[in-house]
Amino acid sequence: MDKKSRHCTDLPFAMVFILFLIGLIAIALYAFAIGSPLRMIHGSDSFGNVCGQQNPKIDNLPFTGLDLRKRPNLFHLNQYDPINTIKICVKKCPNRDLVNMAEIYAFYTRYNASLCRYDFDFNSTLVPSISSQSSTFNRPQASPTSAFNDSGLCPTMPVTRNRRLLYFCVPELAIVQGFALGHSMYDFLSSRVPLKKVVNDIINSHEEMLTMAIIAIVASIVTVFCIHFVASFASWLILIVISALLCGLTILFWWAYFITKNPEKLPHKLAKLLPEDSENESILLVVAIVCTIVTISTNDNSLMDGKNKLTSFTLIKYRNSSWIQFMWWYLIIALVWIAEFLCSCQQLIIAGAVSSWYFTRDRTQLGYPILDAINDLVFCHLGSVALGSFLITLIKLPRLIIQQTTARLRKFDKYKIARTALEACACCLWVVEKFLNYLTRNAYTMVVLKRKNFCVSARLAFQTLYSNALRVAAINSIGDFILFLVYEMVIDAMFLCFCHDMNTHDGTPGNEYYAPESLMKFLKDDEQTMQEIRPDQKVPTSAIDDIDNDDEADQIDHLQQKGIYPDLNNDDYSTIN
Repeated sequence: MDKKSRHCTDLPFAMVFILFLIGLIAIALYAFAIGSPLRMIHGSDSFGNVCGQQNPKIDNLPFTGLDLRKRPNLFHLNQYDPINTIKICVKKCPNRDLVNMAEIYAFYTRYNASLCRYDFDFNSTLVPSISSQSSTFNRPQASPTSAFNDSGLCPTMPVTRNRRLLYFCVPELAIVQGFALGHSMYDFLSSRVPLKKVVNDIINSHEEMLTMAIIAIVASIVTVFCIHFVASFASWLILIVISALLCGLTILFWWAYFITKNPEKLPHKLAKLLPEDSENESILLVVAIVCTIVTISTNDNSLMDGKNKLTSFTLIKYRNSSWIQFMWWYLIIALVWIAEFLCSCQQLIIAGAVSSWYFTRDRTQLGYPILDAINDLVFCHLGSVALGSFLITLIKLPRLIIQQTTARLRKFDKYKIARTALEACACCLWVVEKFLNYLTRNAYTMVVLKRKNFCVSARLAFQTLYSNALRVAAINSIGDFILFLVYEMVIDAMFLCFCHDMNTHDGTPGNEYYAPESLMKFLKDDEQTMQEIRPDQKVPTSAIDDIDNDDEADQIDHLQQKGIYPDLNNDDYSTIN
């Protein structure tokens, strides 16, 4: 390739993508400035104040506009009903159990941290009794302690010890219960339910699984080296091993099925384990009945207590402008487009590195093909990558929306026809998306080779693949199966380089092929094999077709007239120097 002829491709689309990113950054900055990120970090109390900062006054509402910079933690006055209770900002979470108002006051005097509502003043409202152990405080009217708790001024007793998680006061008992719940779930899963087998196997055999993963990595590296040095032997070995494993697993599962079907054939020790399945069924039934009783009783209490609920109260509502809601679509498009853009960047880098390696006769002068490909991507081909990824986004985004809509329609039986039509549309879009993925992947290779815009490169890639249809089938059916999806882009890029090499060089002195003889022989043998498998297929595979004409030039002219073989004199197919 002539590295001196580098120039930018699809520059307008690169500018569009950059402007799109600038818009995304502007939305993020606006959300950061207006959205109050401290509200997510510190939380907000029941009066609209954000803990840990100076708050603005909201009309004439009480307890708003407070300076809470010294109160960064969020505390619930009723820890036993955190959803419906009042939330306030406190300086310090209670670090011990507080069972009465005397201990609340002692906590206040020691740490200067009030656990009561903002309008509650310990110095003027309460006078501690003589006895430090007393659970009552004397107000001017000698009200009992419960009056402060019931009115929502102070926390509900007893207040258990709290821990600060981020900036939220969480009862230590809840944390312990959370761990206990986790252990209970683990014990439940590990008891005798079917899922315990999976959980226990993962936990008990994690060392073996890690060892097997390391062995798999080493085996894959060895396989790559074998493919590099003894490709034919490695290919047959992989095919034989995979076939043997599939047969072995099939026999093993059938054997397990027949043994389970006939437990009398099991050893005596294993036969004792079978009654556990019936016990699991009984346990699940008991748990389901208990959960149903708890749910019905809870809902019944909520309905019966509805007459005691408040019917009027002050409500602070956060409203967003209508145009802000449409920014969700911008973010969704950005998510899909940027994800496809990153994948496309990877594909173009691989194509650039492979093409540099392929079209370099002296490997000692190769340099750093991956770094050169990254340099080409950043300074020359960002526009092509942006255009290719945007085309895929145009198909992928509607397919995702249709799939989400279809999933929601499954809840309604009356929309079966609409659901079926949407599933058909999603299937068609999936086929188009796969075709675009394959075409753009090969178009990036032609972008690197020809330095042409994306659309021109896509057309050249399609012509090249069409004129080598049998070779494409051979590579896709054999190479991708052996290498799976890991090196698929490398194989496809190298194959396209080979086809381009065949189309632009004739092997004469001064215009020799870049492909080594072993590669040409390998693809020629695969082509003959595919032709033997499908003798009725008459697709031209190279510059030599099955035309009754001994003159090669007449054969090529004949193919060009049919629009099958590209014109080598065209500027798009100039010889690679």
